[in-house]
Amino acid sequence: MPVKRRTAGKRRRELSQGESNWLNSGVGDVDQKYLWSHDDLAALWREFVDEIVAEHVVASPGTRPLRWWQFSAPEPRRRVGGVGTPCHERLAYVLQHHLGVPWDWIFHDDIDMYMRIGSPLGVPALDPANPPTYESEAAYLERLELFLPDEREQLKPKDFKPEYVVDILGIEFDEDDDVDNIAVQIAAGQSLSAECDIGNKSLVGIIVPANWTTASLSFQVSIDGGITWVELLVGATGLPFAISSLTGGTLSYSVAIDPTTLRGVQALKIRSGTQASPVNQTNTVTLKFVSRLAF
Repeated sequence: MPVKRRTAGKRRRELSQGESNWLNSGVGDVDQKYLWSHDDLAALWREFVDEIVAEHVVASPGTRPLRWWQFSAPEPRRRVGGVGTPCHERLAYVLQHHLGVPWDWIFHDDIDMYMRIGSPLGVPALDPANPPTYESEAAYLERLELFLPDEREQLKPKDFKPEYVVDILGIEFDEDDDVDNIAVQIAAGQSLSAECDIGNKSLVGIIVPANWTTASLSFQVSIDGGITWVELLVGATGLPFAISSLTGGTLSYSVAIDPTTLRGVQALKIRSGTQASPVNQTNTVTLKFVSRLAF
């Protein structure tokens, strides 16, 4: 005799408070099993996407929650005007989006800094007076026919006007966002500099003096205020980070540093050579660390 299958819908499990916070607003802790796996986070979103979006639209029609943009958006928002260059278009940055627009932008401080180290970028910085503009979320949803039933009728003409990227990302301009040049010295007969504190800024370049004895550059870093020092390693390989074979000469010159390499590091020491093969400098040399605020 055939066995009848149950047709009743599967009962949906209840969300923890942390999961609910994460799904709705993009903040809050989630259960440990979701903490590090992108696939598990995506699966959690897919499980509850319909009800999360429906609840969001009731409160904020014409928009979508952060996790929708992360896991469900079919494409980024279209840029419609303004002046400014996303970092990935000119620098070694991976393109990352936030609410459908690029997250990292080139600022005037970046333009000035790269000019100082002899590597002009040749692209416009984000202009505070005319910042890049993108289609609004409502315009995006209408263009791609993604409105929920009756959602479009709740919107007003202003909801379809373009938005400034500075408003989307919450960018604020600070008069103190200057580039710093910090002198760092390695004594004659030594290979390691004294501690240098760059505060809340990121190292983006090094100016090498003409009297530099040919050697690679490597770093020791500290994240606890100079108590503990460790070698700076390359994350993908686990090998020591080094800039190889810098030569001395008749003129000083600059070396650009990817700002993500030392992001979050406040205290560092620079070494002539590597940990395995240090090179003592013949003369006392003064290098200059070029640093700027990390965005």
